[in-house]
Amino acid sequence: MTQPLDFLIALSVAVGSAGLVVATLRRPLFRVVTDLCGTTERGQFWTAYFCVLIVLAPVLATSFFLGFSDAATNPDLFLQRCVFWSSLALTLALVIFGRSVLPPRSQRFPSAPPSGSQGLPKPNGPISSDEG
Repeated sequence: MTQPLDFLIALSVAVGSAGLVVATLRRPLFRVVTDLCGTTERGQFWTAYFCVLIVLAPVLATSFFLGFSDAATNPDLFLQRCVFWSSLALTLALVIFGRSVLPPRSQRFPSAPPSGSQGLPKPNGPISSDEG
């Protein structure tokens, strides 16, 4: 294969895989980010920012791979390596974004009520059976 064709194939793999991830996560991510940010405009900005970085991560990783690859001497492994680097970059980007959106552990798991109380409020005064 020639170098321009190698680059186009690698770029297609990277953009295609990132496009699938963006198409799958865009709506749910927009709802979560809007909820976290408070306004629709902020949610739109951070969703667009996420989508751009999700596309750039595999493109940059694959381009980096092409700069140091031996694709000319071993064309059989070329596509496999493109898919690997693209998938690795997507996975790392998703993990980083997931960790940044995830609330702290103290907010995810509120403390349980003391045992025996079953979460019911304590009465303020004596309880009588006849209200009359």
